[in-house]
Amino acid sequence: MFFGSHKSLYELTKEKGDEKTGTVRVSMYDRNIVSICDKDMLKELLVVKGNNFVKQSRLYEIFNTFGVNILSALDASGETWKNHHKVASGAFASKNLEYMARVASKSVDLCRSSKWDKLIRDSPTKSFVLDANGDFSDITLDVLGKAGFGLDFSIFDELNPEGKIFRRALETMFTKGIIAKRFVGLNPVLSWAYPLVCKVLGIDQAVSIVSNKLDEIIKDRTQEVEKRGLEDDGNDTTAEELEDRKDLLSVLVEANFIQKGILTDAELKSDAYIFSLAGHETTSTTLQWVCYELSKRPEVQKKAREEVDTILGKGTNARAPDYNDYPIMNYVNAVIMEALRLHPPVTNVFRVAKKTTTIGNITIPKDTNVLINIFSANRSENNWEKPLEFIPERYPLNADEQLKIQHDFTWIPFSMGNRKCIGFKFAQIEAFVILCRILQFYELELGNDESNPNDQIHDVPGVTVRPGNLKVIMKPRQDL
Repeated sequence: MFFGSHKSLYELTKEKGDEKTGTVRVSMYDRNIVSICDKDMLKELLVVKGNNFVKQSRLYEIFNTFGVNILSALDASGETWKNHHKVASGAFASKNLEYMARVASKSVDLCRSSKWDKLIRDSPTKSFVLDANGDFSDITLDVLGKAGFGLDFSIFDELNPEGKIFRRALETMFTKGIIAKRFVGLNPVLSWAYPLVCKVLGIDQAVSIVSNKLDEIIKDRTQEVEKRGLEDDGNDTTAEELEDRKDLLSVLVEANFIQKGILTDAELKSDAYIFSLAGHETTSTTLQWVCYELSKRPEVQKKAREEVDTILGKGTNARAPDYNDYPIMNYVNAVIMEALRLHPPVTNVFRVAKKTTTIGNITIPKDTNVLINIFSANRSENNWEKPLEFIPERYPLNADEQLKIQHDFTWIPFSMGNRKCIGFKFAQIEAFVILCRILQFYELELGNDESNPNDQIHDVPGVTVRPGNLKVIMKPRQDL
């Protein structure tokens, strides 16, 4: 009933859920599902008794193209997940995030010069309708190539055909590959046709291209590390201490070397792929929803832009945003937090009880499916005043206080506990830098007539939930 729509589940939670907690149990012919959105119960489920629950194997098999990775490792108490986390955590250290932020700012500038400014010059109105999904996908893919793999995908030029081939292969895996695996490969009735579907849709070829390139990069990076003679001297060496390459895959290889090779090359490749999928989709989708909300609210947009101008300067005196600006631009971050609250890229997450466990006043039998209802938690009246309204001012203009909110289980777009998205800070800082750069040069206006039923924004479900039929008009700032 509600599995195709997070909004249907939200309505079910309001209508049929427990009066105090919103908890809903749904009994089906083959399983029971318990939906949880109460902050105290979520804390108990994800932290206090987190080891009593594992991920649902069938759902996460979709992401095992190259083998088990940090996302698909089912049990956080097991050595497999711990090894992945130990290696991957260094990839999101501050030095690498600083590098990513510089790349993100330059990627926006490449999109500006190669597309947006040309559209403005050629337009009689000196404006254009943003291709929100396409343009933000291009920007985040450019960031992914350079900050993720140390590669230039040549998204904004034609200089590197090899990079374009790799990028198109990744996109095929991100779209056709996941859909085919989900609806054909894991379908007991249709699984026989999966090899044929992969061949016809070019998925096999895409996987081969990505696999071979990642193998090549991992081999090259491993040889570089070995030549530098990095050794574990008994100290905790992190990615922040590695001075050469700062792209995510290089840091994964270096961290794995320091940890005495606790991950195989196949596992490194699988982690690199899943970080690519999650990071690219999450940030692109978040930016689309941010632009939607800002384009509807000129007063919020103006306030965010004023903060950008105050910190970064204005006009010819302006500089590009960087990593160090992130903790001090509190209103811009409040805008992003509010967009993530109302429009979490991932709306729910499943767990399975390893043993009978009591959460709150509810006993959850062994093997019961538990749904972490992110969408409903973020919109709960128990957590927020006027929960359906976009109000950035609900967050304190203080980085430490905002951080507290991000850890109190009322705001959970990246989940919580030890299985919280390991790249959450990467995604937030990337979105922050890109948004700041846009506000420095452009004004946003909603082109949709939302009073017209045929011109409404609608959810487009996929790996994430993005806005469909979005028409944001971009034009140069009038005050520069």
